[in-house]
Amino acid sequence: MTIPGTFYGLNIGLTGLTSAQAAQTVTGNNIANAGTAGYTEEVADIVEAPSGPTTGVSNGGATESTFGGGAVVNTITRSRDQFLDAQFRDAQSTSSADTALSTSLGEVQNSFDEPSTSGISAGITNFFNSVETLQNNPSDIGVRTTVVASATALAQTFQTVQGNLTTNANSVSTNITEDMSQVNSIGQQIAGLNVQIQQDTAENIQPNSLLDARDLALDNLSKLVNVTTTNGTNGSINVSIGSTDLVVGSIANTVSLSSIQSRGDLTSGEVYGLTQSQTAIAGYQSSLNTLAATVASSVNAVQSTGAGLDGSTGIPLFTVTAGSEASTIAVNSVVQNDPSKLAVGSLSNITPPATTPPPSDASNAVLLENVSTTTQPTLNNQTISNYFNTLITNLGSTTKNAQTNTTNATAATTQLSNQRSTEEGVSTDNEMTNMMIFQRSYQASAQYIATQDDMLNTLVNSIFGTT
Repeated sequence: MTIPGTFYGLNIGLTGLTSAQAAQTVTGNNIANAGTAGYTEEVADIVEAPSGPTTGVSNGGATESTFGGGAVVNTITRSRDQFLDAQFRDAQSTSSADTALSTSLGEVQNSFDEPSTSGISAGITNFFNSVETLQNNPSDIGVRTTVVASATALAQTFQTVQGNLTTNANSVSTNITEDMSQVNSIGQQIAGLNVQIQQDTAENIQPNSLLDARDLALDNLSKLVNVTTTNGTNGSINVSIGSTDLVVGSIANTVSLSSIQSRGDLTSGEVYGLTQSQTAIAGYQSSLNTLAATVASSVNAVQSTGAGLDGSTGIPLFTVTAGSEASTIAVNSVVQNDPSKLAVGSLSNITPPATTPPPSDASNAVLLENVSTTTQPTLNNQTISNYFNTLITNLGSTTKNAQTNTTNATAATTQLSNQRSTEEGVSTDNEMTNMMIFQRSYQASAQYIATQDDMLNTLVNSIFGTT
């Protein structure tokens, strides 16, 4: 009875060595991957091995006992919190949307370049100031040339700003196309990982590295779009964007922006922020077209009632193309080549047989300057300057709100990221502590085996003696 028990004691010592060595290996792997993106801390799940031989007797009220079976590594698990992962991805998706919108609106502000001496606001002011100066010198070709030059500068500024906004819009469209391509690529990656994870799970293999890779892919996906996951079979997951299935087990669907937008499935993520940017930019472009069209039509309306120094009439100062007014507004080449045709005098002041207004007549210039203070129905009953100032104020307010939202969302994401790092990431300090614990455990098991060996030698020598 004693000899088998002694041999079993050696076996217990060996299980101690093996489990300590395995746990030490896990610790080493954690330390090696402390800086690896997406790596989750692993833990060796050490449990008591099945019981060993029985000792004691079942008579006289005595109770039989069994020896302990030692220790074995049951599984190597990941320190993962799915609920925390979901919270982080939701927060990250919101933060990415706010960041994309805030960044885009900041670029729109740069495109308007307000306030500045070269922006539209300054251009409007300079034009009407030059018209005011013209009232005192209606026949001065130099002053007339200044008016034409200021009108040309205003038209060119409209074109420049609208061109900048078009560049902004094209950049956003390109980013959306690239992001949607990445969304579908990540979907294919997750589906492929699902297949490998299912295979390992079916073979009772713990696929920790594959699970880490899939979680990292989900993190990257949540930056782009809002993500929802559900558990599938044999460790696989299904991924959806709202009601749109991106991944179902081993199958990855190709999704388009138009389809998820039409269903109302896109609610956050960088793609959502970019689509909001698209809408905002289109709105500012439309407002700029409206403003340019109103400037041209209101100025040309006054010009149609006057006459130039040479008696010419009906010559508009501005030309535009309907539907793209801000990008096409320009000074009429006829007036640009001959400023004397600028209609400064009034037709009513031409007294036959004269065919031209008096050189000192600036009555039409007065009407032209009044355009700057006249409320325009096409501009929500605002003046030209007030309409533009309201537009810029709205842009500034919208941009500031987006920046505030970005700051708050980023702070929330950072907090969850830190919490996740604490619970799921590798702490080298903790791993150093574990390394010493498992080292001592290994040393103790080795000493235990040496002691068992001495006990066995003593027992054998006592029974069989020495020769």
